[in-house]
Amino acid sequence: MKKTIKSCQHNRFKSISCIRYCGTNERMVVDIVTKNRMREDFVDIKEHDDSGLDYFQLNVSGKIIDFLRLHFLEAAFNLDESESVFQSIHNYMVDFFGDSMEYFWVTSDFVNTVPQLQKISSFIRVWNVNPDSIDLENFFSRNPPFKRIAFNVFRPTDFSPDSKFYQAESLVTVQHHNNFPSVLRHFQGRQAFVDCTHYNTEDVIEFVNRWKSGETFQKLEVLNFEVSQDDIDHETVLDGIGAKHIDARKTPPTHTLPKIKSRKDHIFEAAFNPDESESVIRSIHNYMLQFFGDSMKYIWSTSDWVNTVPQLQNLSPSILMWHVNPDLIDLENFFSTNPPFKMIEFHPTRPIDFHPDSKFYQAETVVTLQHNHYFPSVLRHFQGKQAFVHCTYHNTEDFIEFVNKWKSGEAFRKLEVLNFKALGDDDIDHETVLNGIGAKHIDARRTPPTHTLPKM
Repeated sequence: MKKTIKSCQHNRFKSISCIRYCGTNERMVVDIVTKNRMREDFVDIKEHDDSGLDYFQLNVSGKIIDFLRLHFLEAAFNLDESESVFQSIHNYMVDFFGDSMEYFWVTSDFVNTVPQLQKISSFIRVWNVNPDSIDLENFFSRNPPFKRIAFNVFRPTDFSPDSKFYQAESLVTVQHHNNFPSVLRHFQGRQAFVDCTHYNTEDVIEFVNRWKSGETFQKLEVLNFEVSQDDIDHETVLDGIGAKHIDARKTPPTHTLPKIKSRKDHIFEAAFNPDESESVIRSIHNYMLQFFGDSMKYIWSTSDWVNTVPQLQNLSPSILMWHVNPDLIDLENFFSTNPPFKMIEFHPTRPIDFHPDSKFYQAETVVTLQHNHYFPSVLRHFQGKQAFVHCTYHNTEDFIEFVNKWKSGEAFRKLEVLNFKALGDDDIDHETVLNGIGAKHIDARRTPPTHTLPKM
């Protein structure tokens, strides 16, 4: 049967780029990614549900596993056998697709160790993590070196010089503090992508010169350094690292690096002159409307909070405003010159209040990450339907007042969903909140009340 499937699906199998395990040790989705970046869910591996679901059993690489067929295949495990289930399913995948296929374990679980599976490369996202609340040094020591680490912590952190953190092949780090190059001090990998809110010119020059001289970072092939707020003094940096200008009349020296995968490799590109950008965009959008129809959803997704969004038919604008300094840009004026956004992801560098009738509050959805204590001011006059708030610090009284104004109908009358999450060590006092907002307990023997919301 396997040979028959492989034979008739030969072209389809050739289009597969990699197979990924995405999630945590408690729940993992296995998906198949094609060379043109399309993905298809293959199997969902999660804890056994004891609510009477109709499981059937399959023998997978010698282990009997319970399965469900819902939207796609689901495999179930008991808590004491999760790793053996992962192992059996992975062995089956390797047997079926072959060991020349790329297999990736992609996780944001920095507590449990990654299962030791054959022919697999592990990626981890350590994002918005408080190093005081978890022993990251110990976590990396218990795992094999990761192929890629995406790293963003609340405060500067140094690892031991021989830490496996530095043995990752690729490191992507976003730093809100001036802690470059400490996070790369003993890096032994090949690619480093650094996004800094603040930086020090001397640190960059010293880092590059140590790299150039061969003193350290001997395996490093790519360094990409971006600054989101401070301006880089290019001349000082270029002079400091001894950059040479290449005579335009001569053929520049060449060197070969492994190809870095990018979606741009497969995208059709249209070009415009600076004075005709809006007319080109409008023409392409009108063509899309004519081809796909006006019942299709069209979303303008941007992180440009300087220029206005083009006024295009049937278009919903969405904006990502990450690490924005309100002292450097007139945000009130920006929102007033644009139509209301469908979605705003908002993370300013300091607390900010908008005018009560600001179009900021007219967004359908606001997602905000706040490192300062200024909830609920950012939603004080919100008129939208969904609000997702992630706070480093919070005040229980503010939250209770917000929810009670919502419940009473005094404010937030269109609000359907409020998702509030406290990050770091500032725990939510659930009992105080539930009592403060007058939450009622539902008798488990009765059918709970129902309400309908749009699917999120």
